[in-house]
Amino acid sequence: MKKLIDYCRKNHRDVDELLFVKWDRFSRNTAESYNKINLFQGLGINVNAITQPLDMSIPEQGILLAVYLSAPEVENLRRSQNVIAGTRRAMKEGRYVSSPPKGYSMGRDASKKPVLVPNEDADYIRDAFELMPQGFITLKKYLASSKRKVLNPALLHFQE
Repeated sequence: MKKLIDYCRKNHRDVDELLFVKWDRFSRNTAESYNKINLFQGLGINVNAITQPLDMSIPEQGILLAVYLSAPEVENLRRSQNVIAGTRRAMKEGRYVSSPPKGYSMGRDASKKPVLVPNEDADYIRDAFELMPQGFITLKKYLASSKRKVLNPALLHFQE
């Protein structure tokens, strides 16, 4: 869009009309759409959609323009709310919906829904959560020990 606007500003005498397939391809933000239309009209360039043409010389066509410009924005907002609701519902059902945390892998339950499954690192993560808050081991020493896949009892001491 930036390149198009720059081109139209530099060559506005050579551009009569800006055509696109549908109004939702022009923009999905109502306020920004009106701003861009005003900008192009200020340069003497008519803006219109091929499959949803409007005659801007007819005042009532402004109502259709408002519908065409606002519908895509509303659709995006609805889609966003549906994704958020679906994510919350999945989390309430105990399903994990993003990348698994360290110590877990993505798996499937009996109904083929995604769930977290402990992997080979799970024991080390569990140990870290139990030992570090108690002050038995520092994070640095724990990580050095867990990389060897053996928790060295000699490293279990109080932090200084």
